Amino acid sequence: MVGQAGHRRPEEFLSWVIESQSPDFTPAACAQWLEARLPTPVGDLAGWELE
Repeated sequence: MVGQAGHRRPEEFLSWVIESQSPDFTPAACAQWLEARLPTPVGDLAGWELE
């Protein structure tokens, strides 16, 4: 849903900021780390259910 002036409302999305002091933890390494922990496929809502 779009709010006034075409802006999305905050409750419609999730935003994270990930910071690291380690030069070895690159954006690509971060993406791999996160993707390895997401349900596969990401669009399968059943994979997101909590036990």
